[in-house]
Amino acid sequence: MTDPEPELAKEEPRGTASRALDDIVEGAVNLRDLGGLPTRDGARVRPRRLLRSGLMHAITPAGLATLRDTLGVRTVIDFRDPGEREQDGLVDWARHDVTDLHLPPMSEAAFLAQQRAVSGEQAAAWKASGPGGGLDRALYRNLVGSDAGRRAYRAFLERLADPATGPAVFHCSGGRDRTGVAAALVLSVLGVDEAVICEDYRLSGEQLRPHTRHFVEQLATFGLTEGQWLQLVRCRAETMAGFLEDLRSEYGSPMGYVEAIGLADEAVQSIRVRLLF
Repeated sequence: MTDPEPELAKEEPRGTASRALDDIVEGAVNLRDLGGLPTRDGARVRPRRLLRSGLMHAITPAGLATLRDTLGVRTVIDFRDPGEREQDGLVDWARHDVTDLHLPPMSEAAFLAQQRAVSGEQAAAWKASGPGGGLDRALYRNLVGSDAGRRAYRAFLERLADPATGPAVFHCSGGRDRTGVAAALVLSVLGVDEAVICEDYRLSGEQLRPHTRHFVEQLATFGLTEGQWLQLVRCRAETMAGFLEDLRSEYGSPMGYVEAIGLADEAVQSIRVRLLF
């Protein structure tokens, strides 16, 4: 039986620090609450209903208890590739009475091809592109444009429209790319201003900086020094702004993309009712 959604105090989190949860959930990487973000019409995202994160397999038992019992998480939506899940290891979410939904927005073949490209002849261009370079924006266009991406992001939004989902956290590995696109889409559905969406995206780079130890294998794969990796994981608000502009060019608006992937009007309204106050 699904637990009812808790009645939450209608309070605005006080700035970035109160939305960042890495220091609250032991072992968390780039975990934060989207609650409190304002919409263009004066509403706000409900606190503790929608969290975004990087990798979650490093969260300790105490941290998992905090997620379930203090933050109320009932559903985890995982955008990682199947190979990443196998390599990293999985949390036994069922043991914590949490539903685990796997929605990779890239096929395994596409993900591996990207890994090879970055670690091969494109590596120099990637390093030279600097923080938030053109390769990020191109990746985001590919994510939303692929068949796998369209299916994954539609299923993600449909799940958020379902009251049975309860408070949810969605994540990938770093919590900046696949997760960043998902955050941009749901925040667009909620009517959050694009400048706010871009600023939330930028925060991922800051929250990833203390967690280099979790990405040692990635450093080796890409042939990066720790300093280069820290430079690359910086997230520029301009990168997200460019991606949202790409959605406008292709679909008329971010909401035009949401309509193009087949999200029903009823689902849009349900998301707004569930996640706004």
